[in-house]
Amino acid sequence: MKFMFLIFEDPDVRGARTEDDWQALTRDFQAYSRDVTAAGKLIDANPLRDDPAPVAVQCRDGDVVSVDGPFAETREHLGGYYILECKNIEDAKAWAGRIPSAQTGTIEIRPVGELPEG
Repeated sequence: MKFMFLIFEDPDVRGARTEDDWQALTRDFQAYSRDVTAAGKLIDANPLRDDPAPVAVQCRDGDVVSVDGPFAETREHLGGYYILECKNIEDAKAWAGRIPSAQTGTIEIRPVGELPEG
């Protein structure tokens, strides 16, 4: 079963990191990525850029409207994601707990659905 891991962090925590902190975090993420790849679990993963700011698009009564973001009603910002193949939710929780940002932020786990063919 596929799960998406959404990586949320407080922007104040991100902003307080020193260059050494960033280098250490990068090494930790590289190690995690190697581990999930070696375990045959990795489907996709990427950080999300802060710039440009996200844009939301809605279509209402035939009109396309866009709004600059971020949009979530939360203090934490979405900074990246992983999509992993896991046996079940318990396996997903175990892998989520190993994501380096779980130490200072929140990892939200979402099961990925499959679209019917055709």
